[in-house]
Amino acid sequence: MPAPADVAGPARRELTEREMRLWRTFWTFRANMDAALESGLQRSAAISGSDFEVLNALSDAAPGPLRLRDLGLVLDWERSRVSHHLRRMEARGLVERHPSEGDRRGVTVTLAPAGAQVLAQAGPDRQALVVSLVFEALDDKDLDLLEGVFTTMLESIERHFPAR
Repeated sequence: MPAPADVAGPARRELTEREMRLWRTFWTFRANMDAALESGLQRSAAISGSDFEVLNALSDAAPGPLRLRDLGLVLDWERSRVSHHLRRMEARGLVERHPSEGDRRGVTVTLAPAGAQVLAQAGPDRQALVVSLVFEALDDKDLDLLEGVFTTMLESIERHFPAR
């Protein structure tokens, strides 16, 4: 992702000590949360976070197939990453790939019965883990504050990187 023009200009500055502490705390939280969710999926359903993302996207698209290109857009993955990952998931019986009707070069993907079963197990377990790790520790005031902060940060990202 290219750097936005307005970040590289004369207004650029160093982080303050407080901002650096907060950034490091956020970065540690993000890394620990990712690791905990990944570990939870491995324990619960023997799948990776990437597997879960694919299964979830295909479930949302059900009952119809999803074109490989469209799956890549949903996941924000490069075509080669999608293709390689689907090949591994297909070998484990989690997804099914088929030639696209009307487009000999295209491929569609559907959730295989085994993938639907894995997702049915992993989904509720993942939700329970998120509740346990995040939401049980927060009250309504904390949730309101976080929602405002995350919304503001997302708006800033969208201003700087509108193509996402």
